[in-house]
Amino acid sequence: MRTVISRRVNIAAAVWLAALYVGTQRAPAAPPAAGQAVPIPLEQLGAVAGRQYRGDGLAVTATAEQLTFSDTDWFSLGPGVNGAVNALAVSGSNLYVGGQFTSAGGISASNVAKWDGNTWSALGSGVNGSVGALAVSGSDLYVAGAFTTAGGSNANYVAKWNGIAWLPLGSGLGYMIPVEHFALAVSGSNFFAWPFCVAILPGGQIICDVANWNGSGWSVLEPGLNLCPLVVSGSDLYGSSSFNFPGGERGGYVAKWDGSEWSDLGSGVFGSINALAVSGSEVYAGSTYFFPDGHSYPYVAKWNGSEWAVLGSEVGVGSTVNALAVSGSDLYAGGNFTTVGGSSANCVAKWDGSVWSALGSGVGGLSNSCVFAMAVLGSDLYVGGCFSTAGGKPSAYVARAHIGPARGRLTNCLSSPVTGFSCTFSDGSLGQPYRIQTSPSLAGDSWTDLTNFTYAGPTIITDTSAVSTTNTFYRAVTP
Repeated sequence: MRTVISRRVNIAAAVWLAALYVGTQRAPAAPPAAGQAVPIPLEQLGAVAGRQYRGDGLAVTATAEQLTFSDTDWFSLGPGVNGAVNALAVSGSNLYVGGQFTSAGGISASNVAKWDGNTWSALGSGVNGSVGALAVSGSDLYVAGAFTTAGGSNANYVAKWNGIAWLPLGSGLGYMIPVEHFALAVSGSNFFAWPFCVAILPGGQIICDVANWNGSGWSVLEPGLNLCPLVVSGSDLYGSSSFNFPGGERGGYVAKWDGSEWSDLGSGVFGSINALAVSGSEVYAGSTYFFPDGHSYPYVAKWNGSEWAVLGSEVGVGSTVNALAVSGSDLYAGGNFTTVGGSSANCVAKWDGSVWSALGSGVGGLSNSCVFAMAVLGSDLYVGGCFSTAGGKPSAYVARAHIGPARGRLTNCLSSPVTGFSCTFSDGSLGQPYRIQTSPSLAGDSWTDLTNFTYAGPTIITDTSAVSTTNTFYRAVTP
């Protein structure tokens, strides 16, 4: 939201957080003495409402305006990584990245790394093969993939990083399958993994099960269930699987494990289920419906507790939905689609409860650009996959999209006919570059830079030209 406040000058704060207008209307009070600095009554932009009159005869009012996502809300994570990202997980202020790479931020990192918001670091010597799934429990990071060693020691396709060293989980998962088919989930002290205890039947059919690691050993939840991906909500575990209808059409179902048994969520959905997300009692499934003519139509469906319903129109044609993430009332989808709801959207899109929309120009830069993983950390959405740009900016295989309210506020705002205008910009994002811009009007694109800085703490903003101008607007934007 942007808050517009009228007074003698107009100030827009913090990443389109707000705008302040300082007008010239007189109040029935004596003006200040010549050269006197007059405080503008703003402790936090967006908190001011109604009309207030000061001794200087200037009025303050506030209105609000909805802003939309743009490419200025995309950010790279330093140099990124040098290969595809298949999985993301967050813990505290840390983002963990897993995939098929040998370096992160220019340092050696074998298929798994950590981004702390400013720098990349390796997790020991990493693992010796591709990572397909990540899950966090407290200070422990669980990793699954097509590897046989972790930290140089034997670890069959699954291992735990405790912040200091790598540890195997018993005998591991027992069978190596394509990396994109691994799934992990954590609920309290329970850690779930798929696939486990694989049996090869006559004819070569492979049976995969979901298993629980209790800290010392594995146990199968229910033999014969093929459930991938996995997601946890509270004490409930959700999993999905695909099956074939008579005639060759494909369908999928979602089941819930309540700690003692599985139960289906309705009769399932058409298509192959690639991603799951849960928000309260609502379950979202990203699917691809395959038609006999060879075309595939990706879509996202929601289980509202009693039935499944598709969200809007299909997300794209000839592509897939690989990842879902929920932030507040918004749902984010990632894949290799290029349209959403009939409009252009490159690999990532948002559902606000009513309509789909793109996130700027999305991600791209490679012929096979695709999003494989998503994670929400505070007011940021992280996406990982196979791409080289995000919002048109260089972003190697992983990027950040700021999806929450803009950070920052103006305090100690002063207006003087001798020294001009000044205020303090505070509560910004540490290490985040900001530009303060001015304009004679909120209409159009007539903004020019006043100053720029990288936020390291409260910063005083001054504009001496405000002495001889009126109806000046200010705003702070992130480059």
